[in-house]
Amino acid sequence: MKKLLVIGGSSLLLLVALLCGAFFAGPLLASAHGTTATATKPTTTKKTTPAEKREEHPLRVFVRNHKSEIVEQIAPQLHLTAEQLTDKLQHGQRLVDIAKDQKISRASLKTIIEKSVNTVINQQVSAGKIDQKHATLLKTLVEKHPFVTARVLHRQYDSKK
Repeated sequence: MKKLLVIGGSSLLLLVALLCGAFFAGPLLASAHGTTATATKPTTTKKTTPAEKREEHPLRVFVRNHKSEIVEQIAPQLHLTAEQLTDKLQHGQRLVDIAKDQKISRASLKTIIEKSVNTVINQQVSAGKIDQKHATLLKTLVEKHPFVTARVLHRQYDSKK
């Protein structure tokens, strides 16, 4: 009788261990293989793609909408015409590399970008196309992230996309 009780208890303990293992290990194994287990609860948060995040960034939107004016401001400071700078960007050159070829340091390029974008922002404020609050936001963003402008220009003009 004692032997039967030990065997039965061991069997019951083994069954409970298997059920717990299946309950906890199932979702872990499924996520390790890249599939979702049925026991997981679907999330309600919306995941945004990098393209959607970029679209929402005010500086990126501004640079996209005013790329030709910004290029016209940057080009003379790089000892180029706007057409030459546009051509180089269209052929896949990055603004940082163009500046380097023109013997302009990265620090100087940062200042050139900031001043150029700020000039275009001021023109837009004077024309009444953007308000002062939006202009202040854009100026703060370009001061913190000047090379965002360079990346956006590169992507906008690069024909190799």
